[in-house]
Amino acid sequence: MKVHILEPIGYCKGVELAIQKAINLSKKYDKICVLGMLVHNNDALKELESNGIVTIYSKDKKIYDLIDKIPQGYKVILTAHGHELKVEEKLQKLGIEYFDLTCPKVLLAEQKIKEIISLGHQIIFIGKKNHPEANAMISISSDIFLYDINSDFDFSQIKDLSPFVMSQTTFSKDEINNIYLKIKEVIKDANVIENICNASNLRQQAVKNIKNDADAIIVVGGFNSNNTKTLYYMAKSLYPNCLVIHVENLKQIIEKDLKGLNHVYILSGASTPKHIILEIKDYLESI
Repeated sequence: MKVHILEPIGYCKGVELAIQKAINLSKKYDKICVLGMLVHNNDALKELESNGIVTIYSKDKKIYDLIDKIPQGYKVILTAHGHELKVEEKLQKLGIEYFDLTCPKVLLAEQKIKEIISLGHQIIFIGKKNHPEANAMISISSDIFLYDINSDFDFSQIKDLSPFVMSQTTFSKDEINNIYLKIKEVIKDANVIENICNASNLRQQAVKNIKNDADAIIVVGGFNSNNTKTLYYMAKSLYPNCLVIHVENLKQIIEKDLKGLNHVYILSGASTPKHIILEIKDYLESI
């Protein structure tokens, strides 16, 4: 079986920075935890756990409510996706020391949003309901309105004749461009600011460059990682006659599904550890 890995692989700079900072903090403090998932990849979280870092997470609870689950005496790490301001306010009120590891790309987006709001404009923020990054952005001001990609948007909320439009950093440009066009049809003077993360964009471009000789495409990454799911759905859409599989790691690959395949492409999300991808490559080549 011929196996081709699509670059880039491994952690993006934002994820790598967050993980390294978290590990460094674990060497300094015995009692330290992450409020939420530092990054959306379970294998990456195991690396944190091996360094004594506790993850406090529930898919059914918001980050703000998880504060009540912090063990006595623990210091807190805030995740790479960003967070609502009230999270910091509650931690301060409770006297809990925290460390903000928000991705620099997300911080830049937050800064831009604050600048736009200060000029008196409203913002339409394209994202997914209850995603940490989306929650963080819309919490900045009551003049920021979430355009949930899975729901219809109520344009009557927008009173600004020239609002600004931004999005979560991990979406695909093609997906966002379609929504931009919908918004422009209703508000012709809307100002679009493209802020897709370059790490996500490079991976999306790699999907588009897959050759026609592919029998299967394996997308490796967390099941709650938005940038990974974007790659998976892009591959499904672009290559309808090709087997497309989404797995987190080698354990989830079923050999019988790969029988008769000659050429497999592997691509990965921005929070997928490099060694996970190489393990899958070695296994595929062995069969």
